[in-house]
Amino acid sequence: MELLNKILKWTESELTLWQRDAVRRLLQQEGALSEQDYEELYELFKLENQLLTTSSLQAIPLTSAHLPTIAKAGETVLLKELRDLKYVNRIASGQVLKFSPQGMTIIYGPNGSGKSGYGRVMKRACRARDQTEPIHPDVTDSSVRNRIPEAHFEVEIGGVAQSVKWISGHPSPDELSTVTVFDTRCARIYVTEESDIAYLPLGLDVLENLAQHVFPELRRRLDLEIESIHLDPRPFDHLTGSSEIGQIIASKAEAADIREIKRLSTVSASEQQRMQDLDQILSSADPKEKAQERRMSQQRLQELATRIESMLALVSDAAVSQIKALDEACQQAIRAEATAAQAFRAGETLLPGTGDHSWKLLFDAARRFSTEVAYPQHKFPHTDEGALCPLCQQPLDEGAARLQRFETYIQEDAARHAKQKRWELTTAQNRLEQKHLTLGLDDSLAMELSQLDATLIARLKAFEASLQHRQKSLLEALKLHSWDSIPTLSENPYQRVKDLATSQLAAAQSFEQAADETNKVQLNSEHENLTTRQKLSECLDAVLEWIDRSKAKQALEECKPQFNTLRISNKSKELADQEVTEALKAALNEEFEAIGIGHIQTKLRRRTEYGKTLHQLLLDFPNEKKLEEVLSEGEQRAIAIGSFLAELQLANHSGSLIFDDPVSSLDHWRRQMVAKRLVNEAKQRQVVVFTHDTSFLGQLQDEIHSASICHAIQYLEHQNQIPGHVFNGLPWEHKGYKDRIKVLKQKQREIAQLPGANSPYFEHKNTIRKHYGFLRATIERVVQDVVFNGVVRRYRDWIRFGGLEATVGFQMEEYTELARLYKRCSEVIEAHDPSSDKNPTAPTARELGHDITALESWVTQIKARQNQQMKDEQQHLANLRVDL
Repeated sequence: MELLNKILKWTESELTLWQRDAVRRLLQQEGALSEQDYEELYELFKLENQLLTTSSLQAIPLTSAHLPTIAKAGETVLLKELRDLKYVNRIASGQVLKFSPQGMTIIYGPNGSGKSGYGRVMKRACRARDQTEPIHPDVTDSSVRNRIPEAHFEVEIGGVAQSVKWISGHPSPDELSTVTVFDTRCARIYVTEESDIAYLPLGLDVLENLAQHVFPELRRRLDLEIESIHLDPRPFDHLTGSSEIGQIIASKAEAADIREIKRLSTVSASEQQRMQDLDQILSSADPKEKAQERRMSQQRLQELATRIESMLALVSDAAVSQIKALDEACQQAIRAEATAAQAFRAGETLLPGTGDHSWKLLFDAARRFSTEVAYPQHKFPHTDEGALCPLCQQPLDEGAARLQRFETYIQEDAARHAKQKRWELTTAQNRLEQKHLTLGLDDSLAMELSQLDATLIARLKAFEASLQHRQKSLLEALKLHSWDSIPTLSENPYQRVKDLATSQLAAAQSFEQAADETNKVQLNSEHENLTTRQKLSECLDAVLEWIDRSKAKQALEECKPQFNTLRISNKSKELADQEVTEALKAALNEEFEAIGIGHIQTKLRRRTEYGKTLHQLLLDFPNEKKLEEVLSEGEQRAIAIGSFLAELQLANHSGSLIFDDPVSSLDHWRRQMVAKRLVNEAKQRQVVVFTHDTSFLGQLQDEIHSASICHAIQYLEHQNQIPGHVFNGLPWEHKGYKDRIKVLKQKQREIAQLPGANSPYFEHKNTIRKHYGFLRATIERVVQDVVFNGVVRRYRDWIRFGGLEATVGFQMEEYTELARLYKRCSEVIEAHDPSSDKNPTAPTARELGHDITALESWVTQIKARQNQQMKDEQQHLANLRVDL
């Protein structure tokens, strides 16, 4: 147990998750890992190393929940009951397996009785090493197909009763982890490189298998996957060279930046134009002349862009909003002015329209005449004595006050504000009316633009028309003061014209550079980059796929060190040096002798490796390549039992033990030896044995009787087509004569209670006949166990001489009575075909009771004579000793 904890601690600090999952599988599964195990482990390895993006698998590393434990001092765990199994195969519900807290409990069940179901639950719940056998619900009942198996254990821990629940798929209860289950995996023997047969303590075989089988197999799969990734750069020869793409192709593709590759593969319209320009530049005979042409073209395009910008400013969305705001402000000011004029006219009879806009124009003209001509030296209005009205040129007299009130009205805010808003709106309207919105697209400019961009001239004309249409709409809106029908502008070509101007300028500069050989080299490099990028865009998917494969292959290559087995081998050797000792050797030899394989001896071999002494425990056999050429299946099973008990002995383990069919493949003699060894073990601790072997069952009973230990026996049977029903004691065919007579008496009492049980016409006569058959079998068992005192028994290959002294035979009248009972049973049962002339009538229940009592009395009489004979013999021996 301690060795397993050392291994667990080492895996937690030294191994990755998938490797710890592999250790768990090796510990829990019988035999080598399956193909599915290797597939899942390889998938987990790739997932952990980010070689897979998605997977339904999840690593389940080895934890303490997977290991058995040793109970604390004073906390002995005893099994009391296993009950309430649900969804465990087809096992009947409501059944209870009871365990004797001391000595041995035997659970007998023939094939199909449900014994395997109970055994699997015990293995899972008690953390047996072999966890490979699945537990399914009843496969014949679709309603429980997805239910989870569960069971309850009643245990006693340190004298305190507890109830523990086990659920399949959940960590097994810690309380049950001190119960140890034997299975065939306890035989950890293998052939070494030197062809010796070696033995490994529990746990070390896991490290050996991890290093010798799991890692090599997964490394083989890794190598195959690496080899399957073919990387041929030849399809991309057209991308090679000094360009950026060429350098990436020539270097390590696995280091390439995918985002950069995608960026380089995207060639914009301006870059495509640049490629065309570079084609012309590099092929030009007179670069300087071309440079001059391009500069002049750039100037014309820049002027066009300026015109577009200038015209757009008059009718842009912002300009529309501004004019609309001016119009709305002006109208609001006019309404305010009208309100003020109405108030001005109130209380005095004045001509209609006084205070309105026309009147104000007249009044403003009078003011200018007065201040500029008539009375330049006086402030308006001049109302001193003798002053004349600037309009009618009559003495003001009483009109002086009215003229002053008119001036005050004119100078008030409403009137002045309305005047200002009218001026602002008129100014904006004049500017809009006077501007002729035309882009000046003459024939030569139109031809030039068409050569640069075939679609541009149409866009410019459409834009020019939309400018003019909007201008007209704005003027109409000013007249009607309605702004709901302002049209949208077509696409603004300003930026495209600007880009062309920039391009022409760049081309001019490039032509100027091309005139210099040093600069021309740079242009050639730029041209190569652009053309290679254009080629890349045409095969981007293939390049990306090639890079992905390169990256995948490199990622796989980088994982190879994970399969280095040196650290595992070193740890295995370290632990072996601690665990493989003389004490283990002696314990194995002792156990091998006890179970009848004492001819298999162990030897401890010491060897030095790198200056360190290492130990290896070998079985003393000739060198061979295969175990089956040296050890029979039965010997391997016996070694498993012996090594299991030896390691428990050294581990100071005192917990309960469970054996599930421990003697499969063993011969009759070794079964007897194992039975004796297990009964001896039951003197010290609780032992539970599941078996279907009737011979082994009898041998266990003999050893229990001989050792006089506490024990309990239960058997499993089908009832109503449902397996797993639990009954105390043994099935009928294995009961002794005493138990049989008790059963017969009980059944007779039950039959006697049925209506008409003592009538010759009793409808249950077949039941009577069946129980007479049981009575006849009981008579035969009486002959074996009473008459011959068990000297000769079935399934035994020996004569029990110790019973001869109590064999007394029987007198003639005793023989006659027994023969009568036997003959009566034979005549009643239907094992023979009776003569139809006899027409026998089945006995009544009362008669069956009399015959059972007669047999019981006969046995009592014989046993009394046996006891008396033993007493007489003992008295005779006592008298002889006195005489001597």
